Amino acid sequence: MRLIFILLALGPGVLWTGAREAPSADVLRKAAVGKKIAFDAMEKEWRSTPAESSHVFRFQLRNIDSADLIIHDVVAACSCTTVKPPEKPWKVAPGATTEIVATLSFQGKPGTITKPIIVMTSAGEATLRVRVTVPDKTPSGS
Repeated sequence: MRLIFILLALGPGVLWTGAREAPSADVLRKAAVGKKIAFDAMEKEWRSTPAESSHVFRFQLRNIDSADLIIHDVVAACSCTTVKPPEKPWKVAPGATTEIVATLSFQGKPGTITKPIIVMTSAGEATLRVRVTVPDKTPSGS
């Protein structure tokens, strides 16, 4: 009786023995990155003023693994976003921190702009995002 009560309390999923779908390669890569790299943020936002035409974002990356981390490349999604990586090979020692600097140009583009930045490392890929909210330069009421 006690076993039946425990099974009922745990729910019907306990009795299911069917095969589960294997995680995708992308999910596995992201899980590996999460165990080896720590970012200060995965997304950064900025609210611009009408006088601004670009903004510099700085992401801190820390190697939390016991082995060297190699950053193979950092790629922006379009030409309005530039990334300035250091000279290659970009090695980050265990416990060390480095900085990824990205500049998003938004001149003449009112609204919210979100751009991905792909970080390709020996531990896998990570996607960072930069977001800028640009006010419309025309005065309200005109």
